[in-house]
Amino acid sequence: MPSINSIECAGRFAVWLGKKSSLDAARTFAKEIGYNDSPFFGARKARVRLLGELLMLNVALAIIDPILASLGESDLKVLEQRDSQFTRKYEQRLTEYFKILHESQAALGLSFTMLESLGLPPINNFESQLKIASYVAETLKEAVEILDRVTNSPEQSLQAPHGAYDPRILNEFRREITTWPPDKAKAALLIVRATISGDGGVIERLQGGLTLTELRSVRRVVERISAMRRGG
Repeated sequence: MPSINSIECAGRFAVWLGKKSSLDAARTFAKEIGYNDSPFFGARKARVRLLGELLMLNVALAIIDPILASLGESDLKVLEQRDSQFTRKYEQRLTEYFKILHESQAALGLSFTMLESLGLPPINNFESQLKIASYVAETLKEAVEILDRVTNSPEQSLQAPHGAYDPRILNEFRREITTWPPDKAKAALLIVRATISGDGGVIERLQGGLTLTELRSVRRVVERISAMRRGG
């Protein structure tokens, strides 16, 4: 299978995330786990809840953070318009999922949290837990297969146009900030993204909200990306 650079990788993740979080995918997922997405009362609310929770799960499994890779931004905006609490839920859920992903039984942990988030008692839905755990394993496999096509050819990643960089740097940084407060983690990611795109205004506006230690962590990532973009 031919290798791809990090820009092509971001594009593939965008397509992948769109398919995994589409309305058709959500309907299939609901049927698999026994979630009623079309109740007599509140059908629209149930569907928005399902779409949001499925998108957040897929984002957590996407390996490369969607904010940095410009993935799923249109989906996020649509859900924010339909659910005024979605931004808060997004930050909270992603923090929970990133922590769970580092546990020994990550798939079961994610399935337990997913069911709770959908209002389905995990204890009474063991079969659904197993189905979500299977979904998690398969989705992670798909994401890793996309990423492996980049990491198997670091030379191509470094030589890609528009200042491409090895996505493993972002992988490592995302793992590092899983314990940060959600607002600070988001600010740090946006600063890195602004550095990649050369938006100095965003950097200046956001860096004041981070502590000196947090800024040092961001600076280390930025310096690594800058070195790769220079070919050093």
